[in-house]
Amino acid sequence: MLSSDLGRIGQPMLEGFPLVTRFTIPFSDIDMLQHVNNVAYIRWCETVRTEYFATVMRSDITSERGMIQANINFTYERQLKFRESIAVGVRVSRLGTKSLDFSYEIWSETQGHRAAHGITTVVAYDFVNHRTIEIPQEWREWIDEAERGPQRSFVWSVNATIEVVLGSLHQKRDPSCASEIAANGNEAITSTSSPLTRPSFGPPSLPYHSDA
Repeated sequence: MLSSDLGRIGQPMLEGFPLVTRFTIPFSDIDMLQHVNNVAYIRWCETVRTEYFATVMRSDITSERGMIQANINFTYERQLKFRESIAVGVRVSRLGTKSLDFSYEIWSETQGHRAAHGITTVVAYDFVNHRTIEIPQEWREWIDEAERGPQRSFVWSVNATIEVVLGSLHQKRDPSCASEIAANGNEAITSTSSPLTRPSFGPPSLPYHSDA
């Protein structure tokens, strides 16, 4: 944590956020107004949240138990431009009986200020029996360990993903392949994405709120 990374309220950038990703804004996230489209901010936060779920709560997206989103509240503070260096952090700010809140901050490391922040409320869910459930005890313990531990980073390479998909198209030299990827975009990107460097969480140091 750099002492020079101070926000407008005098706090170091992403202090208290146990999981952070950094990347350069790709052209695909820029809209006709020449800045990052509002939807992209939400997608970035969703990406770090799913990584938190995988590495902290140790559950795959296809697990029998997971989370469904109940609410989202997002505030845009400053616009972001093409090729700015970005840092996105996620933390659990509230842990209830069945639900929990994920808090996010998005920072421009290029400009040295916070660009947006938000909260999503998610509910623990049993996908086999199709009902909400209480947050499993092991999730609580792993969340507690992560939130009190040191900050960790993971690599999310947007450009590498695009290059792999385009390279696959070029190699096949099949005009129908473009429509196939367009129709199955999520599956194509998931199967060709570069692997993430996943953190291992350590000893207690940072507090968080629990009402459980």
